[in-house]
This record gives sequence, C-alpha cells and structure tokens, in this order.
Amino acid sequence: MLDAARPDRDSEVADDQHPDRVVRCGACDREVARVADRVTVGPSDLHTFVNPRGEVFELVCFSRADGAMAHGEPSLQLTWFPGHAWRYASCRGCGVQLGWRFQGAAVFWGLIRRALRWP
Repeated sequence: MLDAARPDRDSEVADDQHPDRVVRCGACDREVARVADRVTVGPSDLHTFVNPRGEVFELVCFSRADGAMAHGEPSLQLTWFPGHAWRYASCRGCGVQLGWRFQGAAVFWGLIRRALRWP
C-alpha cells in the first residue's frame, strides 16, 4: 500500500495538463514548491543519501522552493553534491526542516521527500 504523503514516483511527475500542481509541507500544509519546478541534478531529480549518523534521506531537487527558507552559513563540509555548498532549508510556515539549499555552479533545493505532501 502507498503512503498518501509518498505516492509512487510516476504520480509525482509533472505533466502538461497540470503544470501548477504544488508540493506542500507535510507538517503544516503550506505550499512549498511547484511540481513543475523539479530539476535534474546529475543523473536525476531524485537522490538517496546517508548522513554520517546513518540516517537515509531521499531528496527531490527543485529549482525554486518559495515556501522554504535557507539559513545558516553555506558549507562544503560533507556535501552530497560536489562543488555545491549547502544550507539548511525549512518551511516558511512552521519552521520544520524540509531539506537543504545547495549553491555552486547551479542553485537548487534538495527537499526531503518524506517531509513533503504530494498532490
């Protein structure tokens, strides 16, 4: 059975008939990003990483995330995207961490898939 907050990959992909579908914060339901703003970074727009504590994060990449805010100093330490410094990204509505904002040759948001509510 699929978790309503984590639908299968195909249902998350934007199509021409619904370019303005939005992704929302899973905690407060605030609009975070548009599905159409997903962006490919490296081979995909979806990446899985493990942090030094062994926590697994599935990140979805977006070119914009107007409902998120970045904070902290940019850091290259333990970055998941070589050459891209990261900052924490949290919801503008409730402050829960949604992922990270990466900046380097490109700027993008890597948002935690399970922290988001999908259309």
